[in-house]
Amino acid sequence: MRSVLTERGVHAAATTVVRLPEVVFCSLADGGVLLNLAAGVYFGLDAVGTRIWELLQTPQTATDLIRSLLDEYDVSAEQCRNAVSSFLDQMHAQGLVKYESRATHE
Repeated sequence: MRSVLTERGVHAAATTVVRLPEVVFCSLADGGVLLNLAAGVYFGLDAVGTRIWELLQTPQTATDLIRSLLDEYDVSAEQCRNAVSSFLDQMHAQGLVKYESRATHE
């Protein structure tokens, strides 16, 4: 599986992460739940995953997501980069987000 941060040599700054419109979000006390209505896929989120989903209300690059999370959480850049990459790749594999060329959103 390709990663948003290493996608065939494309840097994270050149790839925009976009929420799919058929995905419904429900906020819970300790996180949230995503449901892809078209595919019937359910995805549980913790508080950080919920924050990432909130940040993705506006399509943005993984680099921008990481920058925002580093401002909000006490975590090293490497830990944050690895966790965000893994999380986005899981969401992409489940059909909850898509990766697009940044030029599409400029």
